[in-house]
Amino acid sequence: HVTSLEAYDAKGEMIIQFFGKRKEGFDERRSWRAIIENLPKADASGAA
Repeated sequence: HVTSLEAYDAKGEMIIQFFGKRKEGFDERRSWRAIIENLPKADASGAA
């Protein structure tokens, strides 16, 4: 389940964090899944 999203700069420092309150018994929010699925993919060779 997606409940948070963190973004890091080239140095590996967190620059932003979004999170949602998880409620037991409720499905993952479709909007969270859509955000994750539509993010641009990072080049793994340059990842920290």
